[in-house]
Amino acid sequence: MSAQTSIQAKHAELIKLATQLWARTASAAGIAGDVAQALPTEFEPESLKTNLGLCCRLLQWALLDTSSALEALKARQTAKLHIDNYVVTCEQQHERLRACLAVAMAIGELMRHTDFDDQRLVLAGLMPDLDELAALVRALKERAVASRAGAATNSPGYVSQ
Repeated sequence: MSAQTSIQAKHAELIKLATQLWARTASAAGIAGDVAQALPTEFEPESLKTNLGLCCRLLQWALLDTSSALEALKARQTAKLHIDNYVVTCEQQHERLRACLAVAMAIGELMRHTDFDDQRLVLAGLMPDLDELAALVRALKERAVASRAGAATNSPGYVSQ
């Protein structure tokens, strides 16, 4: 297998992983949106009560933003691959997914004292998925770094962008 073929195979693998992550993150956003829809969203700041519906909406928006960033990675399949873009995007989205997990855990804890047991269970089911998504984004980053290193050693004229 030539060096160019190897680089193209690694590129295709990165695209495939980004596509899978995009779909799963979009699905997680949908789940957060479903939970948010079931909770009240009217907010009275004077009440000093946490509005769980709006908190879930924020979680949904963060997941949608992550999904959008991952979609941009998968959309590059016909363009020249810029590994550095993958690395930076993956690091950013890894941090965001870890933050989403922390928020989902906090919301779940606050929901213990409500009548929304079904929604709390749905949200609890999302937590392992968020943890796994964060790990997969980190793995995608590591593969991109390895791909960048392979491209640099196989191609003396390689310039990362």
